[in-house]
Amino acid sequence: MVWPRSFTKWNMGRGKELDGLGGAIGWPMSLSTMHAQWIKIWESEQVNDMVEDEASVFDFIIVGGGSAGCVLANRLSANRNTSVLLLEAGRETRNPLFKIPVFGSAIGIGNAKYDWEYTTEPDPTRNGMSQEWPRGRMLGGSSMLNGMVYVRGAAHDYDAWEVDGCAGWSWAKVLPIFQKLENISVADGVHGTEGPLKIHRYARPHKLTLDFVRAHRELGYAENPNYDRSTQDGAAILLSSTSGRIRSTGVNCYLGPVRNRKNLTVTTLASVSRVVVKDRRATAVEYWHAGKKHSAFASQEIVLTAGAINSPAVLMRSGIGPVKHLRDRGIAVECDLSGVGKNLHEHPALQISVKSKTPLSRLKNQALRVPRFGFDWVWHGGGVFSTGAYEAISFVRSTNEKQHPDLQLHFSPYALERTEGGVQARTDDSFMLQVNLSYPKSRGKVRLGDKASCFAPVIETQMFEHGDDLESLKDGLKFVQAVCESENMTSHFAGYLGPLGDIGTAAEADEFIRANAVPAYHPAGTCKMGPDSQSVVDPRLRVYHIDCLRVADASIIPRPISGNIQSCVLMIAEKAAEMIIEDSG
Repeated sequence: MVWPRSFTKWNMGRGKELDGLGGAIGWPMSLSTMHAQWIKIWESEQVNDMVEDEASVFDFIIVGGGSAGCVLANRLSANRNTSVLLLEAGRETRNPLFKIPVFGSAIGIGNAKYDWEYTTEPDPTRNGMSQEWPRGRMLGGSSMLNGMVYVRGAAHDYDAWEVDGCAGWSWAKVLPIFQKLENISVADGVHGTEGPLKIHRYARPHKLTLDFVRAHRELGYAENPNYDRSTQDGAAILLSSTSGRIRSTGVNCYLGPVRNRKNLTVTTLASVSRVVVKDRRATAVEYWHAGKKHSAFASQEIVLTAGAINSPAVLMRSGIGPVKHLRDRGIAVECDLSGVGKNLHEHPALQISVKSKTPLSRLKNQALRVPRFGFDWVWHGGGVFSTGAYEAISFVRSTNEKQHPDLQLHFSPYALERTEGGVQARTDDSFMLQVNLSYPKSRGKVRLGDKASCFAPVIETQMFEHGDDLESLKDGLKFVQAVCESENMTSHFAGYLGPLGDIGTAAEADEFIRANAVPAYHPAGTCKMGPDSQSVVDPRLRVYHIDCLRVADASIIPRPISGNIQSCVLMIAEKAAEMIIEDSG
């Protein structure tokens, strides 16, 4: 789901944050300053003029404190005789506003204090366009910033993984793991009720949202509130990874309850430079913390959970990856794994803003509305404060020939617009639909920058490298128009905002999509799981040819799934923990 940088006026502008419910507004370190400090650290390492090297030993070291890292820290430290170190490059925030669903992205996205603020390289398939890719840079990772839409993915997605050679990853095998992690607020016979992650059916949806769901009936799709079963087809008020009032994150659901375990060490602001490999065995992690270089040794395993951008970057900085690419950067090669950083897949999306005949704007008379927003949030667990942006979703087929839904729609009764200060909620009466392509065929890659950039990750996207992706998204655009102009929506529909209403030819539609498509912020696949020559990890998530090293995050997802990926990442981490515990005896 595309998540705006600045969803409401409560975000006081790009790069600022609210440091508490009534706190002062402060500016984070600028990117140029942060870059300069990294250069200084890196250069000092190269000339061997380093500060004190401190070493420690743990059974397990987890690199990356996002959703997956928090899961593993919880599960692996459950054995009190096992010592666990969790390293996170970002900080830990105690800002209470991050707990309120609507504020997470408003505070964090576009703020260098909490967001990696990645920008892609110019895309040759889109006239050289570059785009921002927000990724959480704090304890809890992107679960602190995302839109909280809870979707498991389609059953056939996981069955396809097993067919491709990933034994143990079929729908029948992963379903119990999903149910293990879930804790739904109202039992529905589909989701788990006792897991750590609270999920909730969005309460008190807008009337327009209900009409969006009803509009699908005219187009051949019934309401399907149980889209997390084997069949996704249809529309529904969405499930969110919240309790209704509190955002569900890796921190508050998995890490927080176990922080007092004596065998668990959590170190934030710890930037990992590499994994140390000796005789094809991962033995230690080198990282910078508080101006010092540290080495932590693992007696059993090191697990990378740094995400689809940083996990392949850590591998390559450790000498594990494509040989030529590493040698070009002067990195000693430990293992030739050509697939590291490749297979980057992302759901391309279009956001369509629509003029509304129905009064909608949440920003008009805002001071008068805030008490109502607060009442709905406290009393009902619903309303504006309880949602990221979207209130309903649907899964549909771009053509009747498709065997399964290949498009996902998100609906918001409030539209957004892009400004110099980021993405803001519009102040006029308008609503928005987003359409994602669920199974893109185009692929990008993550590579390393040069020494001067500290070998930071570089994201190369080719969103429309494969012509089918453009055609399918064009069909998705037609479906959005059909929804807007359906009988259930005609009482609201007053025309499109922007150039969409002027499109008359297929060429104009192509150009509109190339110019306006955005990533759904679901990057995955860069440390592919599988048995082929381009795979990085085997079905037990062990890095090929390197002992005692695994990857357990979105980067292992071999092919795209239909839906938002947070729940899939949590499932991967839960399954990884089970396998690690099994293999450790």
